[in-house]
Amino acid sequence: MNVDLGGPSFLVTLLAAGLVMAYGVWTGRRDLGTRGAFGVLGAAALSSLPLLLLAQSGWTSPRLSGAAGFAGTLVSFLTLTVLSITGGFVPLYVAVNWMEVIRRQGLSRRAWALSPEGADGPTGRPAPAAQGGP
Repeated sequence: MNVDLGGPSFLVTLLAAGLVMAYGVWTGRRDLGTRGAFGVLGAAALSSLPLLLLAQSGWTSPRLSGAAGFAGTLVSFLTLTVLSITGGFVPLYVAVNWMEVIRRQGLSRRAWALSPEGADGPTGRPAPAAQGGP
């Protein structure tokens, strides 16, 4: 059985990784964008591993050829279908999750910079602590 790694899910995974990286750069969190892009690629590799192992093991060959009867063919076909859909969906889920993480970190960083404790005018230096006394 041939397994094609250059299919549509692989291309969508590459686009999703690039989108996460670009969003991280655009929001000023290049570090999170890089981590997110590698996370998406890692999720693609890990989610396609069961499908590749199953296809290389030879478990599906006799079943898909009809030698195992209708029930064996149906179970094998459904197993491969569920694994391939999961392999295409998991990287997109990870990409959306990383974009949410980048958005939250960008918002909290901006809120801190705009708060009175975050910056002291145009210098960007932290404001001095209030001195209390009797």
